[in-house]
Amino acid sequence: MNLHNCRRKIVDLLNLRRTFSKVLLLHDYNKSAFESMECGVSLKYGDSDVVISLTTYSKRINQVHIVVESLFRQTQQANRIILWLAKEEFSDDTIPLILKKQIDRGLEIKYCEDIKSYKKLLPVLSLTPDSTIITVDDDYIYPLNFVENLLKIHFRYPQSVCYYTGNRISFDSRGTLKPYVKWKEAKELESIPSLLNFSFGAGGVLYPPHTFGSEIFNIEYVKKNIPKADDVWFKAMSLLNNITYVRVPLQESFDDKFVLLEDAQDIALYHDNVEKGENDNQLSKVFEDYKLYDILRKEIK
Repeated sequence: MNLHNCRRKIVDLLNLRRTFSKVLLLHDYNKSAFESMECGVSLKYGDSDVVISLTTYSKRINQVHIVVESLFRQTQQANRIILWLAKEEFSDDTIPLILKKQIDRGLEIKYCEDIKSYKKLLPVLSLTPDSTIITVDDDYIYPLNFVENLLKIHFRYPQSVCYYTGNRISFDSRGTLKPYVKWKEAKELESIPSLLNFSFGAGGVLYPPHTFGSEIFNIEYVKKNIPKADDVWFKAMSLLNNITYVRVPLQESFDDKFVLLEDAQDIALYHDNVEKGENDNQLSKVFEDYKLYDILRKEIK
């Protein structure tokens, strides 16, 4: 067997192990969601509540309980876990029974205007402005120490936004912002709080209390100019307050720690935002309108 075939065999075995582990995890969390009576939320950690916020839609409503179950099992539980659903799409009468079971264990379900992925942050900012907010996506099973690791970095850098996945905003030699696809991951640099650090949102993001000003609620601007890039909008609004971002270090690879519940919709959105350059168009518009380039350039001097 040559070296190339040997490497392929190793990759195939690793993928098989991941698949097998995922099947076992799904079975375990499904069973727990139906049968467990244990509370999934806890008491205060410090000066403010820790609130986990997420959203979903009709295509994923029947699997989001698995995500919630992984959040219930954290080594450091949140004080509240809130699932935001579009009032145009759902009601108490139409949500799955398994989510109603999780309500008895601490899950809160609230209804709001359908502002797509923005539902995971904007409504909870209005509801609990003094809380430490952790946003999560509805397509991952989160590791048991997910919240604990975020809080460790948060306590070290209490004024910074903490995140798991992202990259470094980059400028060329002339001081012009490079295209989004040319921003590179820089884990060592990202482990130091900086305005140049950028979070994808995947894997979860922690926002300290009062990260944003009132402009973040400019929904009309969002709908018109940046409807599909919530991560860009959140970064832009944090820059207005000179809020730095810092990356949470991982000892293992992200894919080994965070189990993805695959969905073709995300692939399509990635294709539009990144490969078609829509992120660059939306980012340029927002950064120009809010005069954010000057703030970033000061960081690289």
